[in-house]
Amino acid sequence: MSSRILTSAKAQMEAGEFYEAHQKLRTLANRYMNSVGVSQRGKGVSARNVEKTIELLCGGASTLLEYQQSTSAADLISYVLDIYTHHRVPPGCAVRVNDAQESTESTHEDTGIRTYQSDRQRICDLLVKLPATETSLPGLISTFIKWSTKCRHAFWLREHPVSVTAPTDSTQSVPAYLAAGDPEIHHLVGTYLGGAGRYEAAEPHLLLGTEESARRLGQFASEAWERVQATQSTDPGLWAIRGVLQLLALHKPHAAYLFWEAFTKHLDSVSAGEVLRG
Repeated sequence: MSSRILTSAKAQMEAGEFYEAHQKLRTLANRYMNSVGVSQRGKGVSARNVEKTIELLCGGASTLLEYQQSTSAADLISYVLDIYTHHRVPPGCAVRVNDAQESTESTHEDTGIRTYQSDRQRICDLLVKLPATETSLPGLISTFIKWSTKCRHAFWLREHPVSVTAPTDSTQSVPAYLAAGDPEIHHLVGTYLGGAGRYEAAEPHLLLGTEESARRLGQFASEAWERVQATQSTDPGLWAIRGVLQLLALHKPHAAYLFWEAFTKHLDSVSAGEVLRG
């Protein structure tokens, strides 16, 4: 059913009927979700039908973006995130399975994490195709990251050795940079915004991202300093210490080192690195 609907909507887009295609996808998605009990907040909802609805909306958003219809695409992405929020918190993601529990529960958790990773990738693929100037982009990013926090214990397991004891229930705390959302999402968002020249918007995401994010932040910070330096004299040390101190405050000392390394490496290329090391 969803493939036929999407094919029909694509034909409308090819004919330039973007509004009509957008409304068709949204209306049919509403009807489809209502038919499986969306109003009951997941009670009795068919996972298979929810999956088909997500595929329909993501396929429609992707095609709309091919025609530069970013506002309509963003609306469909928002719809998908709403479905994620109410129906797609993968079982087993929010709580770590203890070693003493049955192996079937461990398998259940593994499946939940794989579902989460698949859902995450869908949205990541769409977000980076939106223009950085899209007015709804900040809201989409915020909703996406908020949804990801429900799987924060999965991030702990991914970033720590198996021998490290992770929090065993959703009430226990995890490091701040994990409680703030999936580092992989923060890395993608920060890299995307920074690449679009929006350094200030990218910075908080790169601080909360992966170790590669720290390198990227160092690169962006040095490039930003260089742009400012073209019109007024500024001390590169002030730009460097800003990133280092924030990463140390997040208990990420290695990331702070990677930031410093990337920052000074770029400055060396413009003969300014010795200012910091002198």
